[in-house]
Amino acid sequence: MDFNFRQIQTYTSIFNRAEDLSLLSNTLLNLTDDAVFKRFCTVNIGGDDIEIPVFVKFAVEKIINYNLKFGYKYTKVVVPMYVNTNSQVRRTFDSIIKQLFMRVCFNDRLQKIVTSKGEVYFGTRGLILDKDFSPLLMCTVNCEKAGNDMMRYTKVTIYVHPKVFLEPNGLMQKAINKNIVPFYLTNNVSLTPQFDSFMFSSDITPQVIIADMTKKFIETPSKPTPKNCSNEMINKMLNDNIEDVLDIIRI
Repeated sequence: MDFNFRQIQTYTSIFNRAEDLSLLSNTLLNLTDDAVFKRFCTVNIGGDDIEIPVFVKFAVEKIINYNLKFGYKYTKVVVPMYVNTNSQVRRTFDSIIKQLFMRVCFNDRLQKIVTSKGEVYFGTRGLILDKDFSPLLMCTVNCEKAGNDMMRYTKVTIYVHPKVFLEPNGLMQKAINKNIVPFYLTNNVSLTPQFDSFMFSSDITPQVIIADMTKKFIETPSKPTPKNCSNEMINKMLNDNIEDVLDIIRI
């Protein structure tokens, strides 16, 4: 299967695009697209072999760099997953993939995409979720220690959820099956780090795995129950902290 230059650029850019993590998004937290803090991405970084979803790659690199260069002892990175940019309507899978893989930055976290037929997806660089926030596709990279204060990337994995093949009629399910998976099965990728404690890695052959990767990386926060979060308890908390509350809202 042949891929044009634009497709190659889109599918490979997710491993190389730098992020400016010092900047906050200009978009206020979007409470209208209902994806706020429904999920957390959790990455364990305490071992010598670390697997990282690419949409949090540079953020995790930053924390690992702290451990290596400054002696910190962080063992886990937890990143809230929420929509923090405006929704878009797109007609073709090519335009959706280009939007998610190349234009959604880390500070945006996720973007909601609605197709011309009303299908709803969420996503960002190397990650596509369905309308229920369940992953359809997730790209990850593995890194391992190369000396006392260096890391090198060793593996690229493309996780595809079985529902992509069991429920194949959605626009993005078709795109993953017919375009994205064939690309990664036939093309190597290079990994460009953002921090000098990571080595550049080239010509890595991706591994495509059909599996539900949800439990490995994504956690769902527990919803408060009325017993633990009643109106009486909230009012008591506000009364007990009234001076702090008034100070915060500057009355």
